[in-house]
Parts: sequence; structure tokens; C-alpha cells
Amino acid sequence: MSNEPTIAEALGSPNAKIFRTTPVGVAVYPHLLDHDEYQLKQNGVYQCNTKLLLDPSAPEVKKFVSDIDSLVDQAFEAGKANLKKDWEKATGNAKAKIKTAKEGLEKYAPYEDEVDEAGEPTGKLLFKMKTTVRGTDKKTGKDWNREIPIFDSSNGKIVGEDRNKLKLWGGSKIAVSTQIYPFVQSGIKKAGISLRISAVQVVEVAGAERSADQYGFGTHEGFIAESDDSEEVVHEQTEEEEEF
Repeated sequence: MSNEPTIAEALGSPNAKIFRTTPVGVAVYPHLLDHDEYQLKQNGVYQCNTKLLLDPSAPEVKKFVSDIDSLVDQAFEAGKANLKKDWEKATGNAKAKIKTAKEGLEKYAPYEDEVDEAGEPTGKLLFKMKTTVRGTDKKTGKDWNREIPIFDSSNGKIVGEDRNKLKLWGGSKIAVSTQIYPFVQSGIKKAGISLRISAVQVVEVAGAERSADQYGFGTHEGFIAESDDSEEVVHEQTEEEEEF
């Protein structure tokens, strides 16, 4: 893309930013409206994250995956070059550690194969993406927090009460604007890119209340509930479900 920094530049400067927007995919375990409690409890970070299921047989997905793979390759080569420079500057034990990391460096891509219950690949890919939404500025010591911008299918920003009412369950169809974050970590011997969430477009919400035909029921002659009675039946079923 014109005027965007190279991966090597982005690796060397936080101000050199590269962005990509995913095709529409299926959200898997999304935590986009509020932080992931598991990450907070286990790692002490206020993090929003999701996996995005994409089918590479679709032309737009195939093109996206090819672009991501190219960026991963560039980040891997830039990472090796950086480790070589670090090795040349280092001395003693530090030099030995960097040399070991450089020789065993592995390429990291921000996706993995989806597998079925038998552990077999389905042919689809799960992209991993995240962002920190609360923290403390290291320079000023001030706390900060932010929300991920959420847009609807017509590009209208979802704010206020509409955002508060929004439920984004797994299975929702979304597209994600991401910042490409290249990295090289000698400690884990990996170099590649990760995807940082910038904004989300919601195309279809999963988990909304469905009609009878969407559940697969047909129509038959027989019992027809009165409106008041039908409300009571729904209430009773809800109470039973909550017991389990």
C-alpha cells in the first residue's frame, strides 16, 4: 500500500503503523465490548480479544491470508536482521543467548487451523487478535482506558444506550480493523506479527431471539396459545432453564 511504512520501520518505531481490515468472518469467543476477565485474573491485563474464523476458499479471504503471510515473512527477516545487530553489539552471556535465539528463531503467524472434534483440520483458519483497553502511562503515571469503536453494517458508530444493549456472542459476523504489530522475541525464539484490534464492524449479531421457523418447527393443527398464557409459558421455561 502506498505511503505506509515497511515492516522493518514498524519494528523499529511505535509511530510507524501498518493497518489491515479483515474480511467478514465469524467471531469465536469474542470479548470486544468489555475486557476479558480471564486475562485480567491470569495475567493482570485489561484486554479485549477475539478469534475470527475465516474460510480461505473465499477469494477475499485468500487474498487477505496471502497479504498476512507476506507481512509475516517480512517481519521474520527483519527480526533475524535485528537479532544479528544485537548479537554483534552484545558481549559475554548476552551474546550467547542472542546467538542461540537467532539460530533457533521460528516464524509466528497470527492464525491457526480450525480443527473439528476429532482434531482434524476443517480447512478454515482462526485468526487471533487483541488489544489492551486499560492501563497506566509509564511516562506520566496516569491511568487510561478506552473502548473499541464498534460500527454497524452501514458504518454507523454504535454509541450510548445502543452500545450498552449490544450483545456480541460467538457466531456473530464481524470485520475487524487491525494494526499489524511486528515483533521479535529472543526469549521465546519467535518473530512475526500479531494483530491489534483498532475497531470492529458488526454485520450480523448471533444469539438474538429466533422465530419458530428458524428453530426448524413447522405449522400443525392443534393447540393455539392465548397471548397472556404464552407469556406465562415463556416465563416458566426460563425459570426451569436457570436451575441447571
